[in-house]
Amino acid sequence: MSQNKLFRLVSAMLLVALVLGSLGAIPLAAQEATTEAVVEPTPTIDPTTGGVAWGGDIVPDVSKEEVAKAIQDEGAKLIISGFPSGEVRSQYQPSWFQAWVKEIYGVDIEFQFVPAEGDGIIEQLKAAKDDAQAPIDLMGTENLFVNQAIQQGLVAPDVLASPLIPLAQLLPDYMKMDNTAFRIQGAEGIFMVFNPKYVDAEEVAALKTWTDITELYKKHAGKILWWHPVGDPAGLAQILSVTLSRGADYQDNAEIEKSIEWIKENVDPYVLRYVRGYGDFTVLVEKEEAYITVMWYGTSKKYTLSDLVRPIWLENSMSMPGYMAMVNNAPHPTLAQLYMNFQMSHYVQFPPYPAEPPYEMFEIADDNWMRGCFGGVGIPGDYDRFMPDWAIDAIPPAEVVNEWLTDVDWDYVFAHKAEWQEMWTDIIGE
Repeated sequence: MSQNKLFRLVSAMLLVALVLGSLGAIPLAAQEATTEAVVEPTPTIDPTTGGVAWGGDIVPDVSKEEVAKAIQDEGAKLIISGFPSGEVRSQYQPSWFQAWVKEIYGVDIEFQFVPAEGDGIIEQLKAAKDDAQAPIDLMGTENLFVNQAIQQGLVAPDVLASPLIPLAQLLPDYMKMDNTAFRIQGAEGIFMVFNPKYVDAEEVAALKTWTDITELYKKHAGKILWWHPVGDPAGLAQILSVTLSRGADYQDNAEIEKSIEWIKENVDPYVLRYVRGYGDFTVLVEKEEAYITVMWYGTSKKYTLSDLVRPIWLENSMSMPGYMAMVNNAPHPTLAQLYMNFQMSHYVQFPPYPAEPPYEMFEIADDNWMRGCFGGVGIPGDYDRFMPDWAIDAIPPAEVVNEWLTDVDWDYVFAHKAEWQEMWTDIIGE
């Protein structure tokens, strides 16, 4: 039976079963509007459920034989395009999923990860919009690009209702986008950090917002790293943060121009470099050639653990988490949906630590473990059950970090980013 037929036959029945079966994990307010919300832990299921060595606790309640046949009929392959985030997303997580599919369904699969920026993924999907099959199965990239893919009809709608993605029923609403995409990073954004070896904590203690940094930058001139808005979405986030910190409206291009002029006057004279990629960025941070850096939260965690950097939680720091969605006409929809479920699970959000049998394949360096962990995706109980003690101080629960970050209308930002990039080139000259 093909996956599409399988989906249609079991979806209605299984969704009812899944929802009813998970009510114990849903806040009571979702069941009774008059009762105060109480978050209960996810029901404990043995990972060996179903006679497997591990992974049985996240298996969809769909016939394994039919799922295995659908995987094989579709070519036993999965193709994802998105930001690689180092080895974690492009190598480790794919290998874990391959091992899980083999353990649960007895099928060897091929996994292809195609590194790409959000703009490029959208253009690729638009070019293939009328093809019988898309060139990829899943896109995993920043929120503004996934949101645009939804708006342009490039991804499969309402896919999180699939019985092959049961964990979606446990995600908080803010972790989902139109029941079509979900956060692969529970909390991610752009903020500022400092190296405590060269910058005294008292120097940053009084800073409240992005426009408070001028005197600090003057003192540490030539040791400041910012992102280029053409090379990375973080560059756009910086402009937004400055605009909001000025008390201005980011939906007014005249105010965006003033913010870039502010950057020209208050940042540009002291900046070491406007980085466009992680190559230069990593070298400059790790060789301690930059003392104060605009950084992705996800990148910062491993440096925070070693005290190479400490956070400066300024007001108006942008929330920019990565999302995942299945594209229209995905050539391998069964594996795509299973991988979405796997991404939500504790096996990806909190990989087994220590990686003792039967979890040997999960063994990675501590810094890579931290790079891949964003405090979970809000599935009740998972953080408390699976977050190792040594990482708690560096990685709070995602819902805590999200309180420190600000969101905006990313449809508007996407529609006007080219104009902002042109302004940057005209004013800053890079």
